[in-house]
Amino acid sequence: MRKPTGLERLYVDFDSFFASAEQHLQPHLRGRPVGVIPVDSEHTGLIAVSREAKALGLKRGTFVRDARRQCPGLILITARHEVYVELHRQILAAIETVIPVRAVCSIDEMVCALMPSEWPQALHIDSA
Repeated sequence: MRKPTGLERLYVDFDSFFASAEQHLQPHLRGRPVGVIPVDSEHTGLIAVSREAKALGLKRGTFVRDARRQCPGLILITARHEVYVELHRQILAAIETVIPVRAVCSIDEMVCALMPSEWPQALHIDSA
């Protein structure tokens, strides 16, 4: 067995996928703190938090009532799982046009296969 001379795989993880999906699909939400919830209730927790909301200290799992106090401008969106699955499929198809997907780990994580000719380049860091 030959030892690889570089990286064989590229691990892809989409940051805050459900919140990012909502910001992608609803442009007026871009740049604003967004939290995605499973049901419209003060007693549930956030299942996804946008980068803007994270910057204000919100985390996945924060109860809605606490999140509203911590971030008065928070926009809450009830999860639309079927929409996220379709967006996942579209993203997967786009990625597969440029690199093979070896494994789909979850809706927002996948492992892509690098070709042996790409292994050395994967380790290259441009120092400019």
